Amino acid sequence: MSKELEKLLRSVLQEELQPIQKDMHTLNNRMERLENKMDDLESDIKVRFDEVYTRFDQVDKRFEEVDKRFEEVDKRFDQVDNRLERIELAVNRLEENQPKDIMAMLQTIDKKLDRHQGKVLYFNKPRSK
Repeated sequence: MSKELEKLLRSVLQEELQPIQKDMHTLNNRMERLENKMDDLESDIKVRFDEVYTRFDQVDKRFEEVDKRFEEVDKRFDQVDNRLERIELAVNRLEENQPKDIMAMLQTIDKKLDRHQGKVLYFNKPRSK
């Protein structure tokens, strides 16, 4: 009886284990597919991150270029400010000295006219025919 019981037990166990083994096999297949999908996702994420890092590098380079250009613009503005300051000083000097220069020229002309007044009167005198 022991052999028969053993056979019966084996038979029952096999019947009970078969669906479990099938389920295990199905689960293993699903796990394998999931692992493959995860590997694909990880690979895709890595590629995307590489692209993002590349873009960040490009953006960093552009910011460096922009910074350099702003430095150049700042230098040019400083030069323009210096030139403008020199122009303002020159205009101020002209504004201050111009009336003095004009007065000096008018006085010179007046002195010359005084010196030559006699000649001017002589030439302006009406002549008889």
